[in-house]
Amino acid sequence: MCGFVCFVKEKELSDRYFDLIKKGEIPTHRGPDNQKFYRDNNFSAYFKRLSIIDLSHRSDQPLISQCKRYLMVFNGEIYNFKEIRKKLIEKKYKFQTLGDSEVLLNSYIFFGEDFINHLRGMFSFCIWDKYTNRLIAYRDRFGQKPLFYFRSRKGLILSSEIKDLKKILHFSENEAVVKKFLCRNILDNDDNTFYKNIKRIGPSEKLHFSNNNLKITKYYNINSTNKISYDKDEFKSKFNENIKLHLFSNVKSAFLLSSGLDSTSIVSSAKNFKRKIKAFSVDPKSTAKEKSLIKYFVKKTNINHEFINVDHKIDDQILKKIIYFQDEPFHSTGGIYQYLLIHEIKKQNYKVLFTGDGSDEIFGGYSRMFIYYMAYLYKENYNKKFNEIIYYRKLDKNKIITDIKKLLNRIHNNNDDFENNVAFKYINKSKIPNFKKICDLRWNKLKNTKGDIFNKHLKILFLIMIYKWL
Repeated sequence: MCGFVCFVKEKELSDRYFDLIKKGEIPTHRGPDNQKFYRDNNFSAYFKRLSIIDLSHRSDQPLISQCKRYLMVFNGEIYNFKEIRKKLIEKKYKFQTLGDSEVLLNSYIFFGEDFINHLRGMFSFCIWDKYTNRLIAYRDRFGQKPLFYFRSRKGLILSSEIKDLKKILHFSENEAVVKKFLCRNILDNDDNTFYKNIKRIGPSEKLHFSNNNLKITKYYNINSTNKISYDKDEFKSKFNENIKLHLFSNVKSAFLLSSGLDSTSIVSSAKNFKRKIKAFSVDPKSTAKEKSLIKYFVKKTNINHEFINVDHKIDDQILKKIIYFQDEPFHSTGGIYQYLLIHEIKKQNYKVLFTGDGSDEIFGGYSRMFIYYMAYLYKENYNKKFNEIIYYRKLDKNKIITDIKKLLNRIHNNNDDFENNVAFKYINKSKIPNFKKICDLRWNKLKNTKGDIFNKHLKILFLIMIYKWL
């Protein structure tokens, strides 16, 4: 992924940052292929490019419109850019590049701010209007691409990474966020970061900045009240269409493969559109069972596959390295293996990697969600299905029913806290000021137990992930 920093009416900090660039003190890991700086009296931008589509230098950024009025920096990918490009050519637009960046900028010029409704992709980008001295910034609907900002005394600074902001300013820790993380292991549920005064633009949010006025609004919302029916044929069609759109690139791409349904489904779908598939799996000693399942899938699909053992690369410095790149703490030790695995894959010159992150949260793949599904079956008297799962998983039926009754009682009394883990219980006993306020993440939304308690539970998890939709 690419990276950028934008300075609006902050010449002093922009100059300081530019001096650090000349000294080689600004990290370029997000953009190893090209770095480029733009500066004028009111606006400066530095872009670090990872070339995926249109590898020529004509697609380097910051990108300036042909009319010279607009300047854009863009991290991400617009999957339907060919379709939009065709429409714009029909409207007599001429293009100097073959990439999606110029399509994005021209679609803004042609459609105005309605252009966002035409985009299908993952993105964070900023567009500067030289004539009006106005900046707009957008983050994609589900927050796949990061975007942070700092409201300075004179203006505004935006960045793809927190570490770029820390290079030019000192920020103290945000104690409330640290405590919430320790209590709940929750990240990114609001616009605060682990650093005071560094904010994040949320999923589906746009930022306007002009005349020293900052305004952040939402441009997209999911209507969570609508009842959604599931059609397996429609799901399969949409899934395959989505995979096909993601496969386009001008560089080598590979796939991460585990034994889960997420990554195996992605690889299986990709085989419909891509003749040669290369997949990689981590090979830790503790996952012998998963390894056999991966081998079975590889044999069945006849894909090119490689196990990579990274256990020997774990040392006492690895956590510091990963946190440096992450900028903030992360959820689990799985991030360590993923970092090391990706590092090894990069050595084979792959620049695009497909993973299956997110499906467990949406489809209830984690064990902590299982009790809600069983409660749903029990409460709605789906006895056959309930008993089949008890038999298949060799569960103690009396214990499961006891746990279900306890869960339903907690929900009925508005005391449902499914993240009430050991760390939470321990810290709850400590004397932390405003503890309840800090850790109130609005979990208690299941008091009305009519209907599908499992789907309600998943919906709450999803909406909390995409904060401000709840």
